[in-house]
Amino acid sequence: MTRTHRVRRSYDHRLRDAIAATGNADLFRDVAIPASTRRTWARGEIRPVVASVDVELEVYELLEQVDSLRQRAKVQAAIIGLLVRVLRLRGGKFDADRVPDGVTKSAVLRAITSASGLLSLGTTLRIVGVSTARYHA
Repeated sequence: MTRTHRVRRSYDHRLRDAIAATGNADLFRDVAIPASTRRTWARGEIRPVVASVDVELEVYELLEQVDSLRQRAKVQAAIIGLLVRVLRLRGGKFDADRVPDGVTKSAVLRAITSASGLLSLGTTLRIVGVSTARYHA
């Protein structure tokens, strides 16, 4: 004898909350929810749901957070890229030694210029350890 297990469907709790709050079982007709389930929700017979606090954020708040995190990642990538390039040019040292040859100086200036697209020039110069007077000279 074989038994068949009934498959329980699960739905987004926000759908249930909206139908329960309005009492309208015909809300969200485009979503495949059985009529009996809709009527139960419309009567307010729903169980509580345990959810993360972040789930309650509106879509625009989440998009704003994603955009902010992407911007921070770009800035951090620019800083890391700048440091790696300057370290390579200086032979793996970040001490106060001057860069004597013109080719290396030009490469450092190009690295500073490329990083200052995302970072301010002052911040970029502080990271590299070059004064603004020396940079403009």
